[in-house]
Parts: sequence; C-alpha cells; structure tokens
Amino acid sequence: MVDSSQDDELLHLASLRHSVSPDLMAELMALAPNFENLSAYGAKVNFSRSVSSILDAAAAREGSGTK
Repeated sequence: MVDSSQDDELLHLASLRHSVSPDLMAELMALAPNFENLSAYGAKVNFSRSVSSILDAAAAREGSGTK
C-alpha cells in the first residue's frame, strides 16, 4: 500500500500535469470512500451531485479570486 507522503506526491504531480488545483484533486479523491459501489440504487446520481457541488464551489472560488 502506498503511504501518505507518496499519495501526496502523486496527487501533486497529477495536479501539475493536468493544471488542476491540488486542493480540488484532494476534494474529489476524498469522495472515493463514499462511492465504492456505484451499482447501489442512487449512487451514480449522488456521486454526480457531489462532484458537481465540488466543481461549482471551485469555480466560484476561482471566479472570486480566492483559493
């Protein structure tokens, strides 16, 4: 299993490579434990809503000039 420092480094490298905020990547990755089974009733809709909420908040922060 990858340790926390390796996770942080991989997250940082991925965010740089794809020009995405490391904080945004971390927020999206934090959804994983809550959505391990997307075949459960309503899971895909809830996942989509969660992702949308995170992306909307990130866009609002970027639009207002804050991080």
